[in-house]
Amino acid sequence: MGFFQRAIRIVLTCAFVSAALASANAFAGLSVEQADDLQNKAASGDKTALETLKSEAQRGDKNAQFSVGVLYDNGQGVPQDYREAAQWFRKAAEQGHAPALNNLGLLYDNGRGVPQDDREAAQWYRKAAEQGHAPALNNLGTLHVDGQGVPQSRVVAYALYNLAAADNETAAKNRSGLSEGMTNREIEAGQALSREMSKPGNVLKALDQYLAKPAVKEQKRVTAADPPAQQPKDRYPPRPARRPGVVSCNTNCVNGDCYRTYDNGRQVHFQAPLKWNALSGQMEFDAGPCA
Repeated sequence: MGFFQRAIRIVLTCAFVSAALASANAFAGLSVEQADDLQNKAASGDKTALETLKSEAQRGDKNAQFSVGVLYDNGQGVPQDYREAAQWFRKAAEQGHAPALNNLGLLYDNGRGVPQDDREAAQWYRKAAEQGHAPALNNLGTLHVDGQGVPQSRVVAYALYNLAAADNETAAKNRSGLSEGMTNREIEAGQALSREMSKPGNVLKALDQYLAKPAVKEQKRVTAADPPAQQPKDRYPPRPARRPGVVSCNTNCVNGDCYRTYDNGRQVHFQAPLKWNALSGQMEFDAGPCA
């Protein structure tokens, strides 16, 4: 996984669903807002909403299929079941539903409900990225950072992060972290590639053309398997003032790579774990408290 974050979509939009639309006799397909509203109600324990959502999903509605997949993926309103989530995401993905394509990729990426397979994850991410889906652009970029199931290329990863950054905070953070280890020429190449990819229908075409003929020769990226480089002292934040009865610390983190200085002068370098943030709707690194 490295230090770069995957983006996960969680549905937060609410809208009113009329009885006619919820009725099997008036099936006309659910909008994203309608499916989201049913999903939120089902997640809160509304059995009628859950049955309505499942009924629409079984009838082939891709928005309902995706929402049912999210419920099983998160264990909301139903027992958590990654295999069941994968089945519903796949049904929606086969109809070109971009968030479902991305979420199915995430399941393959993490080996949840399906065998762990970086190449398979990349294929689903690519299909969603082709539609400009920001989380998938971010996730595909993260695979390219370390060459997981795809050719390793910081330039391509930067371009993908850059393309997603305006709509995805995780991608913006990943771009910032990645750029610290890139040369100016690599960054310029990534920006140029991002401009080409931003042209209508050109995301994968430009990406594949660059991989076939790179504009720059990239420097080797240091990985966890390489000997650790000496860390500069200025990465550690200043020592905080002591406060009676309280352990104080200052912490600096970039993509989960954290440096902490305690009030007694002790300095610690550690990797923060990924945790789900319900407010932002995505996995984020959590450095934890000072104590």
